[in-house]
Amino acid sequence: MSGDTGATAPTLPAGGASGTGARGARGAISLGIDVGGTKIHAVAIDQHRRVRAEYQQPSGQGDAALLESLVHTVDVLVQHVGIGVNDVESIGIGVPGLVDRATGRVRNAVNLGVTDLALGPLLSERLRLPVTLENDVNVAAIGASLVRTPAVGSLAYLNVGTGIAAGLVLGGRVWPGARGFAGEIGHVPLDHDGLLCPCGQRGCIETIASGSGIARAWPTVHPVPVLDLLDAVAAGDPRAVEVWGRFTRTLGRAVQMLAAAYDPEAIVLGGGISRVGAPLLDAVRAALREQATRSAFLTALGSADRLSLLEDADHVAPIGAAVVGATPAA
Repeated sequence: MSGDTGATAPTLPAGGASGTGARGARGAISLGIDVGGTKIHAVAIDQHRRVRAEYQQPSGQGDAALLESLVHTVDVLVQHVGIGVNDVESIGIGVPGLVDRATGRVRNAVNLGVTDLALGPLLSERLRLPVTLENDVNVAAIGASLVRTPAVGSLAYLNVGTGIAAGLVLGGRVWPGARGFAGEIGHVPLDHDGLLCPCGQRGCIETIASGSGIARAWPTVHPVPVLDLLDAVAAGDPRAVEVWGRFTRTLGRAVQMLAAAYDPEAIVLGGGISRVGAPLLDAVRAALREQATRSAFLTALGSADRLSLLEDADHVAPIGAAVVGATPAA
């Protein structure tokens, strides 16, 4: 947990927070909350998109517990900033599951114990503030587009964690798709005779190019299987080299699909697995370049040159949520 972050907090490109006048003593404040399966991470940003405070706590499990944990998070944040709840301009929340931004409902957030909850309206009623809900990968995509240097007009954020999915940012806004499924690249099957995926299909990208895919292919007692796998790769273990190669090649396929389908200026790797850092980026780029040697189309696509790792990984999701909450719907 932390209080006011002061001058050490990240500063993002200006604009986006709603309103130009200061409602509170510290300026127009918007709150952004990233809800994970085990942790809530929240920030308060001002009208210049500077982080003024941040706070973390465990996520509540189930409808009632989740709602109460979010109310508590808001209360703590405004205390850290030194304003009242009524001085908050807006609240944006990134939450896993299928999110209907128009109604504020979230469905099938399995890791939170939520099946169908009108989270936005319920929280707005409790706090008497506008609340906007968005999918967690989408808010991270917005945050990634803000911290990236140089800035780009279009970006695909590929979140590689327990599963794998992408958030698409076009012209500064998330593109959710007609039914909210844009970027669900993890459930594109590559092998119809492959492993059974939780989605009901077989051989999906997610069964290989994800944290759960690594844990399945490389059983270990290590709390972070990918680190144990990389240690074994460094030691020259042939089986580890095979598993790592299959993982990075399949992740490369996901990058290629995003480049071919959406043609974004940049593709950014994020999520828990991305914390491996340069070894992951280098391996995926190498796989992409090797695949391109056999295809003039892939050479022209230039997927490897579009790929980078997420900057400021600790803040992008809650910052993105704050910006989504402070941005009027299209």
